[in-house]
Amino acid sequence: MKLKRILLYAFILFVTISTSLAQVTYERAFPNLDFALPVEIQDANDGSNRLFVVEQEGRIAVFPNSNNVIEAQVSTFLQINVGNVAGEELGLLGLAFHPDFQANRYCYIYYVIDQGGGVITVFLDRYTVRANDPNSVDPSSQLNIFRYNKNQPETNHNGGKIAFGPDGYLYVSIGDGGGAGDPQRNAQDLTNPFGKILRIDVDVNGNNPADNNGIQPEGNYEIPSDNPLVGQAGMDEIYAWGIRNTWKFSFDRTNNRLWGGDVGQNQFEEINLIERGGNYGWNRFEGTAVFDNNVPVPASHRPPVYFYDHSQGDQSITGGYVYRGSGVTSANPSIAGRYIYGDFLTGRVWALDYNLSGSPTTTNTQLFQADGISISTFGQDEQGEIYFCNYAPGAIYRIVDGAATNPGQVVNGVGIWQQLSATVNGTVNAMAIDNAGNVYVGGEFTQAGTIAVNNIARYSPTDGWSALGSGTNGPVNAIDINTSGALTIGGSFTSVNGVTANNVAQYSGGVWSPLGSGTSGLVAVVKSSGNNIYIGGTFVNAGGLAVNNVALWNGSNWSALTDSQTNIAGTNNELRSIAIDSQGTIYVGGNFSTAGGKTAKRIATYSNGIWGTLGDGTSGFVQAIHITNNYIYAGGNFAIAGNQTVSRVARWNLTNNTWESLGGGVSGNINAITGDNNFVYLAGSFALANENNGTREIMNNIARWSQAGGWEALGQNTTVGTNNRINALVLSGPSPLLYAGGSYTQAGNLNTSYMASWTFNAPPIINAQTFNINSTSTNGTLVGTVVASDPYQDPLTFSILNGNVSGAFAINASTGTLTVADASQLASASSFALVVQVSDGQLQASATITINVLNGNVAPQINNQSFSVGSTSANGAQIGTVVASDPNQDLLAFSILSGNNGGAFAIGTATGILTVANASQLATTNSFALVVQVSDGQLQTNATITINVVNSNVAPQMNDQSFRVGSASTNGTQIGTVAASDVDQDPLTFSILSGNATGTFAIGTATGVLTVVDASRLTGVNSFSLVVQVSDGQLQTSATMTISVDQTTSITSSIKHLIPVSYPNPFQDILYIRDSRFVPHKVAVLQVFDQGLKKVMAKRIKIGTNKEVQVDLRDLLSGQYQMLLKMGDLIFNTRVIKN
Repeated sequence: MKLKRILLYAFILFVTISTSLAQVTYERAFPNLDFALPVEIQDANDGSNRLFVVEQEGRIAVFPNSNNVIEAQVSTFLQINVGNVAGEELGLLGLAFHPDFQANRYCYIYYVIDQGGGVITVFLDRYTVRANDPNSVDPSSQLNIFRYNKNQPETNHNGGKIAFGPDGYLYVSIGDGGGAGDPQRNAQDLTNPFGKILRIDVDVNGNNPADNNGIQPEGNYEIPSDNPLVGQAGMDEIYAWGIRNTWKFSFDRTNNRLWGGDVGQNQFEEINLIERGGNYGWNRFEGTAVFDNNVPVPASHRPPVYFYDHSQGDQSITGGYVYRGSGVTSANPSIAGRYIYGDFLTGRVWALDYNLSGSPTTTNTQLFQADGISISTFGQDEQGEIYFCNYAPGAIYRIVDGAATNPGQVVNGVGIWQQLSATVNGTVNAMAIDNAGNVYVGGEFTQAGTIAVNNIARYSPTDGWSALGSGTNGPVNAIDINTSGALTIGGSFTSVNGVTANNVAQYSGGVWSPLGSGTSGLVAVVKSSGNNIYIGGTFVNAGGLAVNNVALWNGSNWSALTDSQTNIAGTNNELRSIAIDSQGTIYVGGNFSTAGGKTAKRIATYSNGIWGTLGDGTSGFVQAIHITNNYIYAGGNFAIAGNQTVSRVARWNLTNNTWESLGGGVSGNINAITGDNNFVYLAGSFALANENNGTREIMNNIARWSQAGGWEALGQNTTVGTNNRINALVLSGPSPLLYAGGSYTQAGNLNTSYMASWTFNAPPIINAQTFNINSTSTNGTLVGTVVASDPYQDPLTFSILNGNVSGAFAINASTGTLTVADASQLASASSFALVVQVSDGQLQASATITINVLNGNVAPQINNQSFSVGSTSANGAQIGTVVASDPNQDLLAFSILSGNNGGAFAIGTATGILTVANASQLATTNSFALVVQVSDGQLQTNATITINVVNSNVAPQMNDQSFRVGSASTNGTQIGTVAASDVDQDPLTFSILSGNATGTFAIGTATGVLTVVDASRLTGVNSFSLVVQVSDGQLQTSATMTISVDQTTSITSSIKHLIPVSYPNPFQDILYIRDSRFVPHKVAVLQVFDQGLKKVMAKRIKIGTNKEVQVDLRDLLSGQYQMLLKMGDLIFNTRVIKN
């Protein structure tokens, strides 16, 4: 248990971290080869220039070190049976070649097997390579060097690295045995091999004492006489101790230093220089921080030369090699002589420069981030070039010169990020939301807004932050609220609000209380079901009862989740997630391999007293679980679920009981999952999401997924996601409103620390506006209507925030109509500046509304205007509306003073609408110049209104156009709509004049829709040129329609294209699209293509309540366009012309 975070100052190391872009990158080394769960790369150092890849499931592959090597050149060097080990820390883990391999042909392997019944056995064997086949081991030559059983049932922390040192001895890394926090205190116990680096002499030639001291393990080896514990208490095999799990170590080829990367618990990953007799501090220390102050301070503690924390999503170091090759020549930085290492979870790779001259200093430079790659091992070839492996799918990469390139495609996000009114000053680990919309936040912080808090606080969207007592004395990692509104928290603390509470407590009615005596270790997850509270984490006991990492609090007592068939409680390793379905089945995830004594890889179920599993589980830990009606979603750090390659996220299909992928998964760890009826939201420390088609899209730590739409980034335009990891998500309301907490400082384009909210909604739009009113106006007088709109057509409410001196004005909350409320105030100022806010219920926008007070009547305003009318128009035809306004908003009256020869026109007195009154006069002149007067009853203003007469019918307008059709299309397939227009707005008819000799196509006489009528003619023809004529009944126009035939795919046969109504066509700036099949309020995607079928625009639009969308296309150039509007499974196709 991590009780304190006290930094050691006894060892001071100057550290420099470089974040500049390195001119070092990576490439696929052997693109023709794939491997199954590779965990080690070795060379035999025999001059053969071969590489050996250790596959965890029991195979060693050997092949020539050539970039163009093919699968046929790969040989199986050795195959042993280690059982089903995918994702476990079991199986074949290590390989080493004897220093005199060319003469004796000896190689050594390290492997770990689960024997069942909690018995885990570690083996070190020697084999001899066949004399007549250097690519094959003689299986009959097997000699066991040692074997021993672990002293605990956990399957993890087995180390696994073996290597010969420059002294000719074999070095072996053994982890602390597993579980969280070294529960057996093995690392500091010198009577067992766990948490140690061993050194043995495998040349049993009498040069050293034989291993016969009676302490396990014993075997076919000798003890180097200078091992540090020879002749002292403890195991003679021990070379160094106090390590947690040194997964990889290596010797520097030049100076023989032994470098080790030690995987941390919750805080730090270590790099150690391993020396004889060195004690590296675990489990008293993690990094240089105290992990367990119940463990005595080691007398000879050697702190790490470098360590890094988990704030960037890194969580598991993979040790590498000091670069001594010649292929990488970059000077920015030079990696020569630097220690190259990486992180399994994030794929980040660094170069560490260690300088011992004077005071030790280190300079750490990130070289690149291999997104989506779980770095299971590094390796080097005979030339000293460095490689690394992706665990699954197994591939090998080489470090090379070159600048790292952006691995993903930039995409436009959805929704908008919003800042909270204030946030916290430290990492957010957990969140929960109550029925009132209050968000409870836990983590590691001391301030929320302006309020002093300790690791727990409450946020109200309306009232801001508030404290929940004095908080806790340690981190809060989990929060949940039950149906009664009681709040339960879990973490690593011993008191809350001054009350003793070991790692778990409840807040109800404003009072904190412990849950019995709590737990013996960290609580990572809390989940309520009614009044029952389930917790999970890394603890053995709850309330003094043995429970093994998961327990139930029923309101008064703790109980274990014991399997009624095996009588075994809990899991054999830590829990990180719990979810409960509507039937009461409990789903747990974590880093365990058994539940209730039964095999359950990383995910398990508990129902009616019996533990179960979901298929074959996952290949890595499960950090988050989310339940829907048909699926169980799981996220974490795994590559495989069941037999499916899934990449960090998968779902269990409750209908057919199989695992399924979500597209191609994501590139990094998933910490949180939530969702609604439409989408699943996922967050963690990943940069990319992979679509089914292989496209890698930039998400930046958060994304949403749906079966229909695949992956989507969150944020406006291309500024999406966050700049660091997200730990927790909560979803509020149907809109939705999503809260995200973590360790980031930017969300979308907002600078916001640790917490922000996202909504698919967007704020209303309101601009500054000006109105005029007469100083003599009375109460109730209409001032005007404030104009505002909402991108998603949500209903809006209006309010006046300030500037309304003495309540001079009132605004209608629903309509935005401004009226005079206190007319006596109009004499006090010449203008008022009201700040008016408009809200859609979630988001708000405001603008200044200026009201000018006029000291008397002002004449109406009218400008010269022009209209057109056809010479064949009939009496009553509307020509247009004369526009006029009045500063005092008086009622206006319109009249024609002159120019109306023969009474050709009439004007609506109240409306200003011009109509034809005597159609016979339209043939007498090309234009009329009417003098129109507008009056407010006192004052008048005149203007000239020009009416141009179109003296004859004008032929329809139609341009050459292009279409595409697939060769696999069927009869009746709609290709598209021929666009044409008529100035006189006459009805048009379409016909094909030529180019259709084979009768392949038909055109709708009234609609212009082209369809396939003889699909057999499409095969083998690249294109058709049809001459299409359009007629208004008098005049005709023709144009060439080119139909290109795609001989490889059908772009129209699989999808039915529907033809909506688009008007006006041609249009100026605004286009309306209407169809009875549109679903109001549904979001659709509109794509606009030019005549060359190049996409020039794409935007999301929301269908209006009238089944119509209004599209602003003012940015388009004049010309013809084809538009595809996708709404769910429906695709609507229309052609339009912009003037």
